[in-house]
Amino acid sequence: MSPRANKGLVFVLGALFAVLLLEGGLRLVGHFYIARLEASRPAPVADDGRPLIMCYGDSFTEGVGAEQGNGYPEQLKKLLDSDGSLGDVQVINRGYGASNTTLILGRIRADLKRYKPDLVIVLAGGHNFWNFYGYHTHVGGEGPATAALDWLSRIRVYRLARSLLFEAQSGEDQAAPWWAGGAARAQLETGEANTGGGEHEPTPAMPDYLGEAIDRADDLYSDDRHDAALAVLQGVMRKLTGGKHDGCHGFADDGHEPERLIHLSLLHLRLGQVLAEGGHKARALTCARALEAAPPPGFSARLEVAQLYNSLDATEKVTFSWIEKAMASKVIGENLSLDHCTALATSAHSPRSYDAVHRFLSRHASVNRFAASFAAAVARRKQVNEDGWGRTLAEWAASDLEQMIQECKRRQVKLFILEYPKLCEMKRHLTITYQPVARRHGVPFVRVAPRFEKLLSDGASVEDYFVPDLHCNDRGYGVMAKIVFEEIKKRGVLQPPGAR
Repeated sequence: MSPRANKGLVFVLGALFAVLLLEGGLRLVGHFYIARLEASRPAPVADDGRPLIMCYGDSFTEGVGAEQGNGYPEQLKKLLDSDGSLGDVQVINRGYGASNTTLILGRIRADLKRYKPDLVIVLAGGHNFWNFYGYHTHVGGEGPATAALDWLSRIRVYRLARSLLFEAQSGEDQAAPWWAGGAARAQLETGEANTGGGEHEPTPAMPDYLGEAIDRADDLYSDDRHDAALAVLQGVMRKLTGGKHDGCHGFADDGHEPERLIHLSLLHLRLGQVLAEGGHKARALTCARALEAAPPPGFSARLEVAQLYNSLDATEKVTFSWIEKAMASKVIGENLSLDHCTALATSAHSPRSYDAVHRFLSRHASVNRFAASFAAAVARRKQVNEDGWGRTLAEWAASDLEQMIQECKRRQVKLFILEYPKLCEMKRHLTITYQPVARRHGVPFVRVAPRFEKLLSDGASVEDYFVPDLHCNDRGYGVMAKIVFEEIKKRGVLQPPGAR
């Protein structure tokens, strides 16, 4: 063998040894981390008469970002203990960082053979974007080739490389929250709209009854009482129009004074969003079309109209026209907020709109760090969506979710599906995909993002509830725990020991 070949062989063997050493190190670190984590958690006790809740998921269930013992399952336990009406409830944290839905499904299957929980809570899917274990079997079926690819996804070095590559390519896209639906409500409450030139021009202050009605409607909608929320909004619409309209017809030609017309357009947008989210697509589309004659003021509100049209499967031409209306507001780069950039980036859903949004953000990138980050993120998301990854991976997660639901139903265990508190592009796909699955099986899909949206629109900062990588902090997990606690009480899914 020539000296050159010997050098090549030495290099290959050295690289292989380095990879094996790194793999062994990662596995050893992981073993000690899991052991330490398990030691800090109480183990479930089977058949002792106490209600048992088991929480499954990834780092958002584990509690990454908070002090140890302050994840949402632990804070849920404290809320249940303080309430006292259900006695001593066991709440078991089965969340492990980096877990995808296939790994979580395996844990649920194994645990349900040993325990009979009263409630299983699942928060999953956020890591399916880079942890592909189970994906190839889902796409290609059982077989040696797919088994080999899924085995590769269990190699720690491979998963580390995938994670680093994903983070590098995604920029801040996966870290930025997607607070949908907040602009119209925020403008109605604060009386401010960014109407052009980078200046914040005041919208006339709305009457007290209008603000109270908006709050009431949002509370009803959060409780899944869609029809009641619609009734409140339509009642306000009738009051504003003197009984002429309930929100599903045009209003711009009725001679309203400018102040009232602005309130009507923003209220109309909120009504259209509630109709769309409640499945009333035809009525929501009528609402959206009524806004053509009286566009709501402000950069963010116009982007929300684009998102509304997109949720109603409108043509790309219609959706993009509202993106153009928003960008025509001529917002000065320094005044572009994180929420502005997030709303603009998540409104792009076609090659044409991706390119236009990318150009817009790039123009402001030199004076605005958010614009610079999102310009790169939009370019990356264009490629991801053209490849169909986001939708395909969400469908894989939904397939695993279906199997989790079937396992729980077969063993007569109640199940909650929990939403992520932040919605990047992948998690937006998950929410859109999970909701019909939950409805089809009659399983509660517990919304979390709207509560954080409301807190932020009420003046809270992102740092109040999230750490820099946008996992929750102690307060953020406290919000999640409170949402789950309220859902448990509202639905009556647990019974005290004496009533079991």
